[in-house]
Amino acid sequence: MKTVRMKRRNLGFTMAEMLIVMAIIAVLGGVTFVAVSQYQRSMAQVERDAIAKEIFVAAQNHLTVAESQGYLGITGDTAFGTADSTEAYAGRGVYYFIYNTNAFSDETPTALDLMLPFGSIDETVRLGGRYAIRYQRSPARVLDVFYCTAGGTKFGANLTNAVLEEGGSDKKDHRKKCDHFGGAVIGWYGGSGAEEPIVKLDAPTMVVNNAERLTVTVTVPSGQAEGTSFKLLLHGETSGANRSFDLPGTDTTRVKGTGSEYTIILDDITTSGLHFAELSPDSAGVGTLATEFIPGENITVQAITYNNSVLSELPFTPPQTTNSLFADGTQVDLDARSITGKIDNFRHLENLGKNVSDVGSNPNEASKSIISISAEQTQDLDWTGFKQAIDSTWKPGSSETVSVFNNSETAASTTAGSYVPIEGDLALTYDGVGHGIANVLVNTDGAAGLFGAPMAALTVSNLELLDFSVTSTGGNAGALAGTLPAESVVSNVIAYNSGADMGATVSSDGGSVGGLIGSMADGSVQKCAAALVVSSSGGDAGGLIGTATTGTVTACYAGGHTDKGEYYQHETDGSRKKDDDDKDIGIYNVTASTKAGGLIGDAGSASVTNSYSTCSVSGATAGGFVGTGTGTVTNCYATGLVQGTGDSPVVGAFAGTLTGNASNCHYYEIINMNAETAEPMKAVSTDTETDKKTGISALDESAASYNTFVGSEWKAANPYDTTLIDNYGNKYCLPAVEQLGGSVAATDFVATHHGDWPAPEVFVINE
Repeated sequence: MKTVRMKRRNLGFTMAEMLIVMAIIAVLGGVTFVAVSQYQRSMAQVERDAIAKEIFVAAQNHLTVAESQGYLGITGDTAFGTADSTEAYAGRGVYYFIYNTNAFSDETPTALDLMLPFGSIDETVRLGGRYAIRYQRSPARVLDVFYCTAGGTKFGANLTNAVLEEGGSDKKDHRKKCDHFGGAVIGWYGGSGAEEPIVKLDAPTMVVNNAERLTVTVTVPSGQAEGTSFKLLLHGETSGANRSFDLPGTDTTRVKGTGSEYTIILDDITTSGLHFAELSPDSAGVGTLATEFIPGENITVQAITYNNSVLSELPFTPPQTTNSLFADGTQVDLDARSITGKIDNFRHLENLGKNVSDVGSNPNEASKSIISISAEQTQDLDWTGFKQAIDSTWKPGSSETVSVFNNSETAASTTAGSYVPIEGDLALTYDGVGHGIANVLVNTDGAAGLFGAPMAALTVSNLELLDFSVTSTGGNAGALAGTLPAESVVSNVIAYNSGADMGATVSSDGGSVGGLIGSMADGSVQKCAAALVVSSSGGDAGGLIGTATTGTVTACYAGGHTDKGEYYQHETDGSRKKDDDDKDIGIYNVTASTKAGGLIGDAGSASVTNSYSTCSVSGATAGGFVGTGTGTVTNCYATGLVQGTGDSPVVGAFAGTLTGNASNCHYYEIINMNAETAEPMKAVSTDTETDKKTGISALDESAASYNTFVGSEWKAANPYDTTLIDNYGNKYCLPAVEQLGGSVAATDFVATHHGDWPAPEVFVINE
């Protein structure tokens, strides 16, 4: 029998034994579940209590500062929350704030805004949690704080009646067992445990640098109490958007540095992803105060030392205000939807382009997006200097590899070392105030120039463009603008070489090219000049404007290049250089595969007055003043050598073709003599011996006519050709725009002639 029993046991449990085991497991499981649940709740309680303490400390610290600065003088009982009606606190100025959704206000600040301002605690707690703060108005003293997560119960009347009216330890115990909160875990901090000593903290220092990059450098003090941290607070003055940067922190893209010094990058056009428009605010999407920064708005920055584990004073730097895209002094008016900007750096200049900075956009309210900008340049700008500053300070390597990146929507960068032409749909007024912009390199497949092809009217004045190199592989090109939009106005703008060489060039493989403007639909160009080398292999070219469909051009000129007073290259002995066919090698300032003109390639129906050109010209349809035109030309002259290209060239010493009216216009005969026939080139290609274009005559038919034309008043000149400097003493011996009838002030750039001119009087006047 004993053996049998042993065998049965080896077979397993009986049914009764199995039921007993399962019962025991169930009992143990239930006990374990309760224990685990209680443990989890206890841990959650510890976490909520810690957050309640953090809120308490931050609120008390900031409330102390607010009282010391007189901010508790805000009027209206509602600004202080709800009065505590508990009998024990009657008449003692005790209030409480309950935060469930949004108790913060930008327009009507309350005591809660003072106790928990932006940056005081983590934004997910400040705006995303649920809490109640009970405090005494005088003295400024926080009594206690209740907290639960955003997913927990909403505080309201239940909290007021069941918790706030409790006192001391009863309050702390009551929130654990109160059924009014649906079992939510609620943290609490206050009572006698909140009576802590005041810890002294030291303030950081802060330097704002609004230059090649917009940066803030913060130096933090050492030897602070354990748990001390540092922040940079950023506030958008127009948008109301906020952003904080922990120092050190997790944002290593914008926050650079270790130890005691940190540099925060707010705007950098030379690094993808670091434009101001790509700067996200804190707590996007949390609460109704969540808002985006507006590119171009003024921003206020302030660095602070804080410790949310101890009571302390809150030392912070004085707030500083700067502009997010432009120089200090810029103003934003959302009602007028305008920006009045200051420009003292190439970053500011590039930020005028919506393609670079996204300026004008208002992500918070599209109906108040910026539609116009008025910008004023405050000093000379040098593109080479900008790149060298970026290279030496931020990106050591080679300044020629420094790129400008478009905004996040069009993230491609320009060619290495190249400036990005300003584009956008904002009406832009730019006043150079007589300052210069130098050494700009543009290399693009689109419209090329300081401005590319803006979509809205452009007004530019009082600006000097020096030593530009502008290249487009397919678009219009000009030192100032590739394509000038309709209704634009350009006045007192000049582009030229600062040295004696011909290094400043504008060219395109397919578009219209001008020394100043590639193409203009209409508008006005007045008192402007250019003295550059201009070429187009697929479009029109002009010394000043490539193509002008219509509009007006007044008191303008295009300066050429000569060698020893002639439009020819010379050997060291002074003789003209010869090509393989023993022909003199000419110098041509303006060349085009189609229409080329000394001032305008295709003048369309534009009206041109009181203007001149000393450029030499080469093209299929070529003229010393305009390649072709149908508008009126008045009080104008051309001195340039003209060459026709192709199988059937159309050339004229003044115009290739001109069907509009001309009045009191002149050209040089002797410059364009046919070497084989000894006959001068016609003023216009359509001229005949008996039917010449009315209003256009040779100015050098005789010494008398030449001397009458030249006059006695010579204006200042800056020629490239040293022969002209030697012979004329920096004076221009032909009529400047003022003698032609243009109204010119001494401060206007056209008061001085830049570039060269021929010296034919040595052939005309026997002296």
